[in-house]
Amino acid sequence: LGDWRIRGGIDFDFPAGTMLPADKALIVVPFNPLDTSNEIRLIAFRVHYNLDPTTVVLGGYSGQLNNDSERIRLERPVAGSLPKQWSAEEIVWYDDVAPWTTEADGTGNSLQRRAPVFYANDPHAWRGQSPTPGVALYTGNVRGDLNGDTLINALDLDALFTAFSRASQVALWDLDNSGTLDKGDIDYLLADVLQTKVGDANLDGRVDDLDFAIWYQARHATCMSSWSNGDFNGDGVVDVRDYNLWNANRDTASSAAVVRQTEAVFSTTADRRVAGRNRLGRSSVQV
Repeated sequence: LGDWRIRGGIDFDFPAGTMLPADKALIVVPFNPLDTSNEIRLIAFRVHYNLDPTTVVLGGYSGQLNNDSERIRLERPVAGSLPKQWSAEEIVWYDDVAPWTTEADGTGNSLQRRAPVFYANDPHAWRGQSPTPGVALYTGNVRGDLNGDTLINALDLDALFTAFSRASQVALWDLDNSGTLDKGDIDYLLADVLQTKVGDANLDGRVDDLDFAIWYQARHATCMSSWSNGDFNGDGVVDVRDYNLWNANRDTASSAAVVRQTEAVFSTTADRRVAGRNRLGRSSVQV
């Protein structure tokens, strides 16, 4: 975190060489813990909050956070910029009125983030709880609500697919508590939380003709593709692979006519492109 900084209601520059290990937290306080004149103050702080001896305490920041409302920015240096510039990594502008929680308004509680992946400036991403400096307690989340909007829907599936594609190691995504993010977490969100199967685009608990119609309308889409428009494997494209997933999980009551219709569409499309290939001398066919 060397050259990173905090700006807004308080200002602080992280010292060169500052490291923040994965799944760890550090504390920024208003006094300088390295100043020997603050030794007793630092000891009292650690004892009062029962801090782990390895918890990193940095300071001191200038300014003061307003109890009512304040804007805070975490900024990182822009590589290669001359003169040096900073880019906002996260911004929070908290308040003590709805939609922000009032649980931290004069109660002794502190604002704590519900999950590290929730949008920082979303009031629903925060709650008031007893202060736990040095420990990030991401508790109280609605299991499966991966974007912090208090709902569990297709947007959470999209978020989980994105995390899976990036091989994220954030514990929030490990829904099945297997210790890693994998396909099992997608299956858990679908089967245990949403109580449905792959192919249910509208998440009504059935994989049927309505879902096929959604997929059919968006087929070949390569921009802004999502679960809700038929991207059932999370690869960002609505195509025949998603249809195959729908077909493999469709309810037995679903009309077989839609299957024949789709096969006819792709067969015709393939024939047309093969013909075009023969005329133009191309050597590949994409359906």
